[in-house]
Parts: sequence; structure tokens; C-alpha cells
Amino acid sequence: FPVTILGAVTLDTQLVNNLIIPTGNVTFTFSNARASGSLTMFALIVQFGGTGYTITWPAFVRWPGGSVPTLSGANKIDLFAFFSRDGGTTWFGSQTVRGWSA
Repeated sequence: FPVTILGAVTLDTQLVNNLIIPTGNVTFTFSNARASGSLTMFALIVQFGGTGYTITWPAFVRWPGGSVPTLSGANKIDLFAFFSRDGGTTWFGSQTVRGWSA
């Protein structure tokens, strides 16, 4: 089930995180990565309830092309995938789906 969030949120990288952002600002941090040399992967499902929201991603996330992806609009769902192979020092992120209907 999705969890409604606002503010600072720590994502457990051993879980699929299913979140609702009704409106406002969210800052993500990541925790619980496997040791360096092991692969850690997790999915993040974000549903946007309204307008006027922002997501601040950790600085250690690397995005395709070097640009943070554009988020979808109100009442839409985006799916993100992340992986790290160095114990969580660097994460590679991708917006795999943008704009599913909520």
C-alpha cells in the first residue's frame, strides 16, 4: 500500500518503496545498501496527489544524460529504478515509467 509522505524521507534500499506525495517538497535519502562489491537494486513508485510538489534527490544519484528526470503531473504515477555496486556511495537512477494514471 502507498504511504503518504512530506518532508525528509529515508528510503530503505532493500524494499520497494510505494509513496504518495500529496503536495509540497520531499527530500530523499537512501539507507541499507549492501556492501561494496555487491549489487543493491530497488524500485520507487511515486504517486503525485496534487500540484506544487518538488523532489530533491541525493547528490550521489547519477541520471542518464546527467539530468534529473521530469516528474509527471497531478494524479499520475512515476516509477524509478536505482542500483549501486559500491555500497551506496554512488547510485544510478532511471525514471522507467512516467505518467501512469493514478
